Amino acid sequence: MALSGTDESGERFVILTTQYPEMQAGFSGPVPKELLERLHLHRFAGDFLLQHGTFPFEGHRPGEDPPDFVVNTSTGPEALDCVVFPLQEWRLSYRLFSRFMERLQTAHRDHDLSGLAGCDVGIYFGQTSGTPPRRSDDELIEPLLTLMDGERVDHAEAARVAQQAATSGFPDQFPAGIMAAGRLPSGEAGFFANPVYDPAVHDVPKEGPLTVGLHKTEHFTISQSRELLQRLVSKHDKPEIQHLLVTAGGPDRDGLRYPGEEMLAHFVIEQPDLHVNAIHLRRVTLHLWGQASIHDVPVVAPHT
Repeated sequence: MALSGTDESGERFVILTTQYPEMQAGFSGPVPKELLERLHLHRFAGDFLLQHGTFPFEGHRPGEDPPDFVVNTSTGPEALDCVVFPLQEWRLSYRLFSRFMERLQTAHRDHDLSGLAGCDVGIYFGQTSGTPPRRSDDELIEPLLTLMDGERVDHAEAARVAQQAATSGFPDQFPAGIMAAGRLPSGEAGFFANPVYDPAVHDVPKEGPLTVGLHKTEHFTISQSRELLQRLVSKHDKPEIQHLLVTAGGPDRDGLRYPGEEMLAHFVIEQPDLHVNAIHLRRVTLHLWGQASIHDVPVVAPHT
């Protein structure tokens, strides 16, 4: 999910939140870097065909790294490099959180979490959106489970408030019991639990699965998001590379896609005066994986 708006200075911004990695179909395990690059290249070619009615190139061979590939275009060979539009902190956070969840699943048996059944539980680190700790011990596991132990959410009251909101809006103050929350005294981590309730369903859920996810938000202004793309371009602005293919929202080597990367890339291409500075690159293409859309970003020589 993403929220956008305008800050006090008049600059537009986007806030990425509640992002859940998605598994790309077809992956059965980690794939080599070279295979992933070929997948990104061929997905780009297929989406280009759908968008323009023709392939962007006919045949390719491995490059000297750089570039990743030499593709045969209508104007001759072209040195093409593949790169992803990454949110590195998000990727690191989810890798760490997956390990955290593995330990949480083995440690929860000694705690009563039944009162949170049927809820989405968000766990956060730091103030509200920090990166999970790198340590692999249980220093935060047990305190968090103790914090959640015995907590109860009143589904009937939550359903009543949801039905009221559908007709007359939310109350000024939520009644106690319709959600649960807690934070460790150290401030290192905390949780909140919200009941899953659809006002269209009249039966109040008495029990259901407990789902746990990472709660993390990140704020990007237009200038920050454009600078992210520019840094990526500058890193690959080399004499050996003519065309930089930037994939946003594509799978990583484990097959995981991060929708927030594509949301941020879409926010970038919405800007009417978008361009990047490069000395050696002739083309920069932004490929949005989920939307199957392709956007050429104007390349401008930097001022000297």
